[in-house]
Amino acid sequence: MPGLSQLEAATLEGSVFVVRREDEATGARIIAATTRPDPTVGLVFYDLKHCLRSVIDGASENGAKRTKKKADDAT
Repeated sequence: MPGLSQLEAATLEGSVFVVRREDEATGARIIAATTRPDPTVGLVFYDLKHCLRSVIDGASENGAKRTKKKADDAT
């Protein structure tokens, strides 16, 4: 779904959180977490977004290193 970036599904037993982020270099990435009942919603979303950003930044950085290495090997 375009535009959907975060979702919480809550039950009496706990919640499921999903965050999606799209990046030009790595494409769409999704991260999810489950919690106990009554989590601190803002904190869960903050942590998931931070984690996803770290994964995307790491993937972009590794891709740049691989591209540079291939270019260096060709010369």
